Amino acid sequence: MEQMEMQEESPIRRRSTWSHWVTKQKLKKFAFNLFVAALVYFVCRMTILKGDVEKPAQCQTVECIQAANHILSYINQTADPCDDFYKFTCGKFHEGNIAMEKKTFLDEMDENIQKIQDQLLTSVNIDDSKFNTNLQVARSFYKVCINKAAVNQDKDRTYVDTMLKLVSDAGDKPLWQNVTLNARKYGIDYDFFLNVSVAWIPKTHLLMIAPPYISPHWFKMLWQSNNTEYIKKVAQYWMSDYIPQWFLADPDKIVDFANQFQKIVLESTPVASNVRQKIRPISELKQTDYFNRDWLVFLRELTGIESFEDSDEVLYLIDNGNTDNYLSKLHDLMERTHWSVWANYMIIMNTAQLSGLLSSPVQHIFEELIPNFVETAKTESCKDLTQIMFPGAQETEYIKMLMNTKKQKHVQAIMDKLKLVMVNSIKDILSVNHSSTDVVLDELRNIASVIGSDSNLHNSSDHAQNGAQYGKEIVSNSLIDMYFKIKKVEISYFFNYTQMENQADVRNPIMSISMYYVREENTIYVPAPVLQRPIYDTNWPQYLNYGALGAMIGHELMHALLTTYIALDVDPNNQTGYTIGEETEEFGSCEYDKYLEYLTERYFPTNITADTLHESMADFGGQNLAYKSYQSWVKEHGLEPELPGVNYTANQIFWIMSSIHLCHDANLEHPDKMQEYLTSEIAYYYPVPSYRVNGPKVNSPSFAKDFSCQRNAKMNPNNKCTSIV
Repeated sequence: MEQMEMQEESPIRRRSTWSHWVTKQKLKKFAFNLFVAALVYFVCRMTILKGDVEKPAQCQTVECIQAANHILSYINQTADPCDDFYKFTCGKFHEGNIAMEKKTFLDEMDENIQKIQDQLLTSVNIDDSKFNTNLQVARSFYKVCINKAAVNQDKDRTYVDTMLKLVSDAGDKPLWQNVTLNARKYGIDYDFFLNVSVAWIPKTHLLMIAPPYISPHWFKMLWQSNNTEYIKKVAQYWMSDYIPQWFLADPDKIVDFANQFQKIVLESTPVASNVRQKIRPISELKQTDYFNRDWLVFLRELTGIESFEDSDEVLYLIDNGNTDNYLSKLHDLMERTHWSVWANYMIIMNTAQLSGLLSSPVQHIFEELIPNFVETAKTESCKDLTQIMFPGAQETEYIKMLMNTKKQKHVQAIMDKLKLVMVNSIKDILSVNHSSTDVVLDELRNIASVIGSDSNLHNSSDHAQNGAQYGKEIVSNSLIDMYFKIKKVEISYFFNYTQMENQADVRNPIMSISMYYVREENTIYVPAPVLQRPIYDTNWPQYLNYGALGAMIGHELMHALLTTYIALDVDPNNQTGYTIGEETEEFGSCEYDKYLEYLTERYFPTNITADTLHESMADFGGQNLAYKSYQSWVKEHGLEPELPGVNYTANQIFWIMSSIHLCHDANLEHPDKMQEYLTSEIAYYYPVPSYRVNGPKVNSPSFAKDFSCQRNAKMNPNNKCTSIV
């Protein structure tokens, strides 16, 4: 019975198993369909994302369109970038360069900088009320200078009166020390018999007391024994009832004095060595019969600095212990010479130097003394003179046009990004002990930067250059009167520089399109003219900025890194046991071999200097550093729109922008001219332009990947140098 029941249950079990199996198959089919749908969705989504990566939106701003046109004006799109990137990047430029002697954009930038500065000075259709005061005064000086009719009108009466007052105010029997003080007071060059100036010693600036400098050019031109006619001509032109008889009298005696005086100066010229041994307090300067003045009183009056004390140090380049020194010889010469003779010597020297500011007849008299004199247009000579008199005035205003806080912060951010990537890149590869690694990394972290200018320059409405500040009270209708007023302010400024707490060197705004690293300051200078198109624009996509400006900054950071290695390696006080590092030696050795091979294949072997090698290493390391920094930026901010009409990716455009500023005259590397080029001064410091472009890319695996270069293509060899960053 139980057996029968078991037999009757079997069909039920079979039906249940079949139903379960059917249900299971349906579930599997549903799951499969769901999986396929999900897969299709995922593939479609990835395709869309991939399309976004390969073809992101295009940048249609004016800045991007201009950048695209700039790139297209340089590159030769028919050239293979994997065969010769220099021909690819610079090919179209070279076609125009050969046909039209086209200048590089760096040359054009240089010319444009000078053109704008000239306009700031000379243009009459300009409202200068918002310019810095120095530039306003400079523009007034220029206007008076070019008005030659006004200069000729009074026959130099203002100048002659000042020369006479210079001597008459020193008494009936003037001493040269008193005339020197009067000259300083009136804004006349005072250092004809004693050179008191500022010595630019590192980290400090002291008063320097030395024999005067006599220009061999001026001496040969003015004081030949048979050359007295020009003195007579000047005296004749200035002849007037009010002029005393001694003025420019006895030309033969003046020339004889000049020759005797020059002999004394040449015999007393100080030796440049052991300068610091000649630093001493003012109290140690001896008051003797041949300098019968108290030195402290004399220096206070000459400099206008009442705070000088006997304990203050000066650089005294006159043998203080030798009775037969410059001052004693000068005293003897003055004793046997009538005061009018040496006074006329001062007047003639000053007149010769300022002849360009005087009336046309006097100017022509001195021009006749100059061999092969070439006359320049009055506007050009006045422009040149004004720029000398007001250093930095035009540059300051130009920088204010270029710079703003936003730009300065943005460039600083690029600088900081490259510094961070550099430090992180070399942390683990320096073959040094722990203490040396810290020394190197601290040096690199502490690299300072000057972006465009002093940080306050572009925020100030009346900021002039680091130098003398001129008020509008200087402005005059008399050119020579303005000149004397300007000199008074200028000399006072430089004497006061010895009293400034900040003893950094005086720097005028830098009008260069090249940045540079100063090892002594551990500072990278990025001049304002660099920070404009086609090198940089705040509104550009960052692959443009990192490609052009970033590669330049990277180049200077590499100089900082390499000079830090060298400075520590040779420093006798370095107690860290530091060596230059195997990686750096291998990098340099590989770069040397690569460049030598490059020259050999194309031209011929040549000696490669240490400077050339360092520049080559800085080119490679700098571009590599900029590329890594840009990739880091992309990870943080995402991809950017590409340029319109330029069928290249952001990474490819980076490499193009890192190279365009290195495009040079195509004829420069012609085989017929290479011998001349490779023996020139520029080849002593820099590799040939084509290698500066190709070398870093040949060694870069990222470049080959970005341009899909086949293995063993010319721009993608198997044997590559490895940068330390």
